Amino acid sequence: MNITPGYYISLSHERIWSTAMDVHLGASLILHCIAFYCLVRKTPDYMLSVRTYLLQIQVSV
Repeated sequence: MNITPGYYISLSHERIWSTAMDVHLGASLILHCIAFYCLVRKTPDYMLSVRTYLLQIQVSV
């Protein structure tokens, strides 16, 4: 894969990078789902304004 002229990434390094990005995506999705669950289900009702703000941040990320 040529990114810029004169710069070459071997196929093995490209596969390692792709696998690392897949693992990172999987881990971040799991953590985002856990955070969303905690915000929706575990935040007390008297913290509604904070919960709304944090949900907006969570969804935009």
